Amino acid sequence: MLARIITFIFILHFVIGCGIIPSTSSFNTPVASVQTISIHDAWVRNSPIGDNSAAYMTITNSGEEDTLVTVTGDFATIFELHTASKNNGMTDMHPAEGGVPIPAQRTQMLKPGGYHVMIMGLSKNLIKGQTVQLTLTFAHAGAVIVPVEIR
Repeated sequence: MLARIITFIFILHFVIGCGIIPSTSSFNTPVASVQTISIHDAWVRNSPIGDNSAAYMTITNSGEEDTLVTVTGDFATIFELHTASKNNGMTDMHPAEGGVPIPAQRTQMLKPGGYHVMIMGLSKNLIKGQTVQLTLTFAHAGAVIVPVEIR
């Protein structure tokens, strides 16, 4: 029985260490913040030059309602805030008109199948393990530069 417990603990540490399951310590530590907004677990899909990608993150707002209005960067030609919705069993992706709402005292996740940053016309290869920077601009909190891990 002790051997099973030790094996389980070893496997759990291995899985967390390899990034298969995000550790709570990295999630709880913001990668960037501005005023009442903090950004956690920011990542972008790896993709070759000329292709498209998408960025995801968790945005926590400890203040009043805000809106993520623009995202910019220097590694692609177009950065758009998008959302996805189901329509007749198909996922439809389209620009998030008016930006992404960041409710007061809540967390907004930018994730596959929901709100996300669509990145088009990559001007460089996005290679796993490297980092790029995005500038997020909020209606009230202002702009913040966010380091984004390429996964």
